Amino acid sequence: MQRYIEQLVEDIRARKNYVPKEEPFSEVYEEFEVQMMTLEDGPDTQLSKVFKLDKEAFPPADKLTNEQIETLVNEILSLWAAYNIEAMYPENVPPRILYPLLVEQLDKPFQYWTGWQMTMELCDYEPDRCPFGTEYCTCKDLIDEWEE
Repeated sequence: MQRYIEQLVEDIRARKNYVPKEEPFSEVYEEFEVQMMTLEDGPDTQLSKVFKLDKEAFPPADKLTNEQIETLVNEILSLWAAYNIEAMYPENVPPRILYPLLVEQLDKPFQYWTGWQMTMELCDYEPDRCPFGTEYCTCKDLIDEWEE
């Protein structure tokens, strides 16, 4: 399995060479507005298509060592950063919990705008269904603040 992980890491790192170039925006307001509407009305895609990296390439967490999972989490987050995508998750969540959530995102609908800073929420702010479990859930604290 270790050799496969090494090859997968090479593939992930190679995808950083294919970050799409940002299209320049017009300085004419009307043209800029059309460009923005085109982006906003654009279709959702999947990160697997953006990265050209299938979800199936990632082994299940139960087949990996903690070190392999930590390596893959770091590589996935580094790839996302190269494409200006930031994952939102609790700082103290263990890689073993984070890994399957990151892999799962590859096939979910996502509107990607080349060159823009994008945020991928891994939680839908429902503490009872928190993907990080009650031990690592930080949204329950936010909800308490919102209710006050």
